[in-house]
Amino acid sequence: MSILVLGLGNPLLGDDGAGLVVLGQLEKVVGPQEGVEFIDGGTQGVYLLPYLENKEKLLILDAVDFGERPGEVGTFDPMCIPLGVGPKLSPHQSGFEEVLGLLELLGHVPKEAVLLGIQPKSLKLGDPLSEEVRLGLKKVLEKAVWVLRGWLIKAL
Repeated sequence: MSILVLGLGNPLLGDDGAGLVVLGQLEKVVGPQEGVEFIDGGTQGVYLLPYLENKEKLLILDAVDFGERPGEVGTFDPMCIPLGVGPKLSPHQSGFEEVLGLLELLGHVPKEAVLLGIQPKSLKLGDPLSEEVRLGLKKVLEKAVWVLRGWLIKAL
């Protein structure tokens, strides 16, 4: 089994760094697991393609603007993010949607993929994590642990 846990975001842009915070917490909680790779994807966009190829499972952690109150958590199928122009769910979507499209074109779509997103309050340069997002990180972490452990149990 090959699982990739990918944190996206820019910690210099306030709540945009939330995915990276959860990535670090999740790696500590779950610990090293055979077949599981934790990657800080930052804002690398298409440069992430080699990390994503041939992964059976993909868990993405990110700040996602889905129109809810700051700190709310949403679960999405990242393979259903529309390609092209239009409203963006995440500051990384324009680069990351290209990566997902390339994965599809290359025939490397993971069998299962989950995007856990937290609604940001502020994406301003230099802002710290907002209180709402900081409090919501526990829920993201709980969902991430549940998804990852579920995949690992199925692999047994």
